[in-house]
Parts: sequence; structure tokens; C-alpha cells
Amino acid sequence: MENTEESEEKQKEEKSIGVQESLQQPNIKIKKSKLNYQLILSVVLAIILLINVIIIVGVQKSYTKALAEAKEKSKPALISLTILRNSNCKDCFNLNQVIDSIKDNNVDVTSERTLEFSDPEAKALISKNEITKLPTVLVTGEIDKTGEMGLIKKEDTLVFEDIRPVYYDLVLNKEVGKVSLVHIKDSGCKDCSDISSLITQLVRAGVIMTDEKTLEFTQAEELITKYKITKLPTMIFSSDLDAYIDNQIIANWKQFGSIESDSSYIVRQTPPPYKDLLTNSVRGLVELTYITDKSCNICYNVSLHKPILLNFGVFLSNEKTIDVSSPEGQALITKYKITKAPTIIMSNEADVYSSLKEAWSQVGSIETDNYYIFRNLDILQVPYKDLNTNKVVEPKLESNQQPNQEVT
Repeated sequence: MENTEESEEKQKEEKSIGVQESLQQPNIKIKKSKLNYQLILSVVLAIILLINVIIIVGVQKSYTKALAEAKEKSKPALISLTILRNSNCKDCFNLNQVIDSIKDNNVDVTSERTLEFSDPEAKALISKNEITKLPTVLVTGEIDKTGEMGLIKKEDTLVFEDIRPVYYDLVLNKEVGKVSLVHIKDSGCKDCSDISSLITQLVRAGVIMTDEKTLEFTQAEELITKYKITKLPTMIFSSDLDAYIDNQIIANWKQFGSIESDSSYIVRQTPPPYKDLLTNSVRGLVELTYITDKSCNICYNVSLHKPILLNFGVFLSNEKTIDVSSPEGQALITKYKITKAPTIIMSNEADVYSSLKEAWSQVGSIETDNYYIFRNLDILQVPYKDLNTNKVVEPKLESNQQPNQEVT
């Protein structure tokens, strides 16, 4: 009996233990799950931390490298200057401003020297860098840090090539840009135009004039014949003017004259008055006749034409006034069929003023004898006399003008 009871109690205890174990298993799984999550989270955090460390280290390295590069770039570039020249060229381009400009950059010039172009070392540098003009300056050293500084890079050297005249041409073996000038004139032509202002313009533009002379036309017969010169005054510039082709005056020389086969520059568009060597006369001396009508008190003042003509460059050698009622006035009215007065008549010498001739068709006529008659009085918007009706014609007023309002 006792054994039976003990057996039953043992079975009860085992069942109780089994129940307890079955109740404890979910808790064990939950604990294991929590442990796994924490482990994974720890691993992920460790990886993230490692990545951040790698990134930070990389950034620090990049920053350190960039800082080092910036410091290196901020240091002056160590350069050497070599000047090549022909010391016999006294008028040659001055390099001082170029050298000063180079030194104004973030550079440290460790050496500066000047070589004569005939020096063997200079010859080697000239050949290596394909130099054709002197003087010039070569920059060597840390040129990758300097930039080009307005120079031309040739392998390990920066070369100054923007050399203005005067320079020594190594190909032609001579100085280029020293312009000589011969001024030919007729001293007897007191009214002839003065073209010396062209010289002033060229000099202001940087043209170097090294030789100027003035010849009376009787002393320049050989030049006049050689270049078929027909107008005086004129000027003959040497071929060295070619070196200044970037100058607007030189680039547009056809407005002034011709460039000959020997590259001489001849002034041919001499403004009037000028001496015509073909006719042996002075052209451009214009006689101006004012035709008035003294019976018309309100007619416009005919002298207003004068400043307009002067603006066209017209040289007035003589001026006279003739009334329409005079015999001379009547003769002119009949000859040129003048129908409106006051007006003006210019002699045929007006024909040599090309700009005036081009504009004249809008305001008047050029007669068969090349006399110029002003006919379009309406364009002036002023009162005048109609000689056919013998009535005064007043300008038509604009709709917004009062009768006594001046027309402008």
C-alpha cells in the first residue's frame, strides 16, 4: 500500500513538474528572441559606427589633402625670367610693363637675366620656342601654378608674343615698325587743306615715326611720277606701316588712299581744296551766291545755308548777294529757271565735295555746268517767295501748332 501511494505521489510530482516546464518554455523562447534582437542590433550599430569612422577618416584625409594643396597653391610660384633682346634696337618695344605685370602675380622670381639674341644659349631658346620677334621674355619654373598670365605656353616655358612695333624681326633680320614719312606739298597753295592731322592720329594710336621730311612738289617729281600722284598735299608712308595693321586707320586705309606694290602707303583722298596736278589748278574753291528778294520782309534769312555748307567741309572762297529784281538776278533766274527765293547758287567747284554731292539730290539740282542750285525750300519749313505767283509761301503748320508758333 505504501508503495502504491508513493508511486502515485511520484506520478503527481512528475506531472506537476511537466506542467511547470511546459509553462516555462514560452518565456525561454521570448528571452532567446530578445537576446537575438539585441545581438543583431549591436552588430548593425557596430557596422554603422565602423562606416561612420571610415567616412570621417576619409573626409579628414580629403580635407587634410585639400588643405595641403590649398596651402601649396597659396605659396608663390617659383619662376625664372629670361629676357631675349637685340640691344642695337634702340626704339624696340619696352618690356618693363610686361615684366611688372608678371611680377604682380603670386610669384617669387628666383632669377632674372638678359641674353643678347646672338648668344649661343639665346639662339637655342629662340629655336626651341620658335621665337620670331624680339624683345621677349621667357618664364620657366612652376608655371603650372602661375597660369598663363597672358603669355603663350610652349612645353615647359611661357613665352611673351604680343610684341608691339617697333620690334626686331628674326626672320627678316631687321627692325620693323619704324615708319618714315614724306610730305609733299605746294607752298604756293595757301588755301590747300592741311592733312597733318592724320600724322597726329597715327602717333596717338602708337605708330612710331622715326623719319619725317617735307618736300616741295618741284623737289618730288620722281616720287610723283613713280606713284602717279595727282593731288597735293599728299603723304607717302613707308611699308613699316604694315606692322600696325590692327590699328583702325591702317586697317581701313582705302578711305585715305592706296597701298602700293612696294607696300608704301599713299594719301590720295586729299580733302578739298587741293592742288590738281593734272590741270595745274586748285580745286574746291567754291563761290557762293545768295539770291534774295528785298520785297519779302518775312522771307527767311538766306545766310542760314552757310553753316550747313561749312559742316560739309565746303571752302567758300567768295560770297556775294544778288537781289531777284536786279539785272544779274533776273539773268540767273532765267538761266537756271529758279522759281523760289531766297535761295543759293554754288559754283561748279562744289562738285569735288563728295558728301555734299551725295546729299544734294534731296534739296536741289546740279545743272549741266555743274552749278548747284538750292530748290527744295519747303524742307526748311520757312517762309519764301514763289516767283511764279509772286506770293509768299508760309510753312504749313502741324495740327498741334498755333499760327504764331515757330516751326522747329
